[in-house]
Amino acid sequence: ELVSGHDRKILAVSCGHPGKRNDKTIARVDDAVQHLAPGGASWLSDKKWYTKLMDGSVKEFVGYYFISDGGYMRIPQLLFPTKHGDPNDPHMNWSRWVESIRKDVECVFGSLKKRFKWLKNWNVMSNQFEIDNVFHTCCVLHNLLLAEDGYLQNDDEDLNSTHLPSATRSKEGAWLDIADPLPASHSASEGLEWWKRISALFEHLEVIRREGANKI
Repeated sequence: ELVSGHDRKILAVSCGHPGKRNDKTIARVDDAVQHLAPGGASWLSDKKWYTKLMDGSVKEFVGYYFISDGGYMRIPQLLFPTKHGDPNDPHMNWSRWVESIRKDVECVFGSLKKRFKWLKNWNVMSNQFEIDNVFHTCCVLHNLLLAEDGYLQNDDEDLNSTHLPSATRSKEGAWLDIADPLPASHSASEGLEWWKRISALFEHLEVIRREGANKI
């Protein structure tokens, strides 16, 4: 799992997992995701943000979130767009907007493979511990190159990678210590909070769109 910002800076990266383990299971043990959960270890879990509602009021939420694809469970830390629905529905407008932003992380993977041919081409390395070390090194070098080239001049301290600890392993092969299966689904309370955030965000986008239209 990899987390990046809009400037393509890598904020967090997890250890490797076997192919049989799906994204939902990995998210349940990923430090970056879990530290954003209510009461999480990161101070970002207590960070407040606000949305505008159609009635003119402002709604407050606590705890940041990541934008992901639809392969994850509905938890407050992971928000993702909807693929199917009425094209004119405000929710679908928000989904199209978020989908365009979510592709930033795909561009990061493309940049990594362009920078480091080891990631793109076949190689003989098969040890998981060594593969993780190489990939993490590539991520560090990627961030250093972005800074050297001047792309991180307006770096947001709130989203600094020092606040998003990555999953690490204390010994070789420790990724096998995760018991399967883990609870990959969301609870009722998590699903409810997820929907509250989604609803408030696409209502916020609709308010911004209308405000912009009135200014034209």
